[in-house]
Order: sequence, then structure tokens, then C-alpha cells
Amino acid sequence: IGFENPKYLNDGLPGFSNDYHHGWHISSEDLKIQFSSDKLKGKKEMQFRFLNNKRHGFYPPEKIEIWGDNELIETINNFENTSVLESVEFSLNLDLTNIKNIELRFFRKALKKSKIAIDEIRVLN
Repeated sequence: IGFENPKYLNDGLPGFSNDYHHGWHISSEDLKIQFSSDKLKGKKEMQFRFLNNKRHGFYPPEKIEIWGDNELIETINNFENTSVLESVEFSLNLDLTNIKNIELRFFRKALKKSKIAIDEIRVLN
């Protein structure tokens, strides 16, 4: 599917919240993203942005897991979504001092035909 393209996760362009065809990485399955964190040492803020469009079946994830070097380092359960906005942002602080590889796991909402649409993944100082 053309919209399952990871280039949208770090292209520097935010997705349009009112048009899911532009700038979103769309997945109709649970999503795993891996990247090297060799150059991201120390305490960092990780930011995510998800499309929130019930009409088209886009929901923020039900659960997010952050793995560092094959060890679970953070779990976000019960991702509260009471927002009426068309996009939902989320951030967390992590210490990446001794971690070489990161894997992010996003678990879809347990609804028929639910999808995850994620925009930029940002790691900030």
C-alpha cells in the first residue's frame, strides 16, 4: 500500500491532520520501527504525533512499547484519547546513555479495521 512508507517518519514535514493522504505513515497492522541510537546519547525527549479520525478508522495506539537493545525500557498503556482534535501528540523522556538500538512498537486499538497513522518521530535534547 502506498501510504505505508517510513520516509514520512523523518522527512521534517508534518502530516496534514485534515488530509490523511499527505505526510502520514499508515499501518493497518501493529507497527514496529527500529533505528540506531548511537548518536543519541543521554537524556532525550521522544515525540510522536498520531492521526485521530474515527470516521476513517484512524486511532492513536492502544499501547506503545519502547525497547532498547532488545530490553523493554518503557510501556505506555491505556493511551487516553478523549481528544476531539484530528491529531494527538505524545511525548516521553528517556535516558539513551547506554543504548545502541531502539525499537518502537505501536499496538492498534482493538477495533475492526482500525489503523495507526503516525507522523514525524522526533528525538530532542
